[in-house]
Amino acid sequence: MQNARLLVDFNSRSLADQAHGTTRPYPDEAATQDPRGYTQEFYQDLQHIADSQAFRRLKDIFQFRPGTHHQVQNRLTHTIVASNVGETLCRNLGLGQESIDLVKAIVYAHDIGHPALCHRGERAINTRMSALGLHWNHDAAGLSVVNDWSRRDAHFNGLNLTLDVLEGLAKRYWHFVDHKPQNIFEHEKNELPDSILEIDRKYDLHLGKNNHIEGQIACLSDWVGYISTDVEDGLLVGEFSVDEILERFPLSAGALAKVKFQQEAPGLGTEERKAAVAHVLCMEIRNFLINDVVTQTEKNLREAQAQGLLNKAEDVRDLGKLMVGFSPEVLKNVKRIDAIGIVRIYEVENTLPASAEQNFQTLFSKRMPYEDFMEEAFDACVSGEMKMRGDWNDRYQAIKASGLPDEEAKKKIAQLVCEYMTCEATDRDVVDFIKANRPQIHAHYAQEPRLLLPG
Repeated sequence: MQNARLLVDFNSRSLADQAHGTTRPYPDEAATQDPRGYTQEFYQDLQHIADSQAFRRLKDIFQFRPGTHHQVQNRLTHTIVASNVGETLCRNLGLGQESIDLVKAIVYAHDIGHPALCHRGERAINTRMSALGLHWNHDAAGLSVVNDWSRRDAHFNGLNLTLDVLEGLAKRYWHFVDHKPQNIFEHEKNELPDSILEIDRKYDLHLGKNNHIEGQIACLSDWVGYISTDVEDGLLVGEFSVDEILERFPLSAGALAKVKFQQEAPGLGTEERKAAVAHVLCMEIRNFLINDVVTQTEKNLREAQAQGLLNKAEDVRDLGKLMVGFSPEVLKNVKRIDAIGIVRIYEVENTLPASAEQNFQTLFSKRMPYEDFMEEAFDACVSGEMKMRGDWNDRYQAIKASGLPDEEAKKKIAQLVCEYMTCEATDRDVVDFIKANRPQIHAHYAQEPRLLLPG
């Protein structure tokens, strides 16, 4: 399998594709190489993302649900986990340092577009934007964060990331054919930020093709990361049982023995034992999923190579399917756990349909708790009741004083509030506003104290 591994490494791409992938939209620092000879362009991207305020903010955006257990993940810790998974997948597939850096850069930015209250906030924001004839989702917002709303240089907007990182983020699990995605989340090409579409026109981000292999690995790293940590978090707060999880994942006898060893360890309190079991089970499931992805991906690459379809690394963009993925049986169980998590973790007002693993849209079409928090906070920012911090308020006042027609001003203010909720506001900002200014809404959730941020 060594040849197939080498064929998908970044350095196995044509020189033209390597040069294209490391191009930046704006003239910037020159390409560098370390003494071992590999380019550090993607490592520079990783550092630019990690140094951004938008990335640091992720520590205040929950992963599981607001204010549950102090040990559960936030979006920053999830990102670190997913990045580690990505590096492990790269090493097990024989990819080199450039590919590892590229995967990690994509993973570091993959959740950077989440607003306060995460998917709940996203749903509420999109409801408000749809009423104005606009659309909003966190994937496209993430591209706006790194390409428009952040700034690391006085001479251009955004982080000026390489084309390969932007391609990996723009396509995620899908590609766009005739403006339509090949993906369950149903994003369309025209939802991408104008700046990304302009870069695509100027440089070509291959939006009509599959993601490069590093982009595919980054996406599966996110999936492996959140499935395993959602299991851990769900066990900690009592939404999952150990037996229920083990029914879905046929772990080895050795892994099961590790879990049992934690369950039977003497001298631990209930919470300590629960945390130990949850952590060990999380790690064993993560390792199980990583091994499955490596095995299935090697199989896919071997088949493509045998058919003469994979002669250089960039050929993965033109294949009929994604190369990186779970085996069919494991994928079925992963989707089932995913669907259960949507119902229990996000507390969707819905019983779990039998085909939930094939129909995430059905689940996400249901109203979620905390949507009303973001709806109220969004409206309060638009009206000026909830004052935005710093430059955001200055920009708000400038729009109000601009004399623009009402409809145009409404759209500009709504877009500004979207930007604020994505780049600046945190879960606590929204919850604290509701607690202080909408006590009747807060009181409804106070009946379930495990659901609220401590305050």
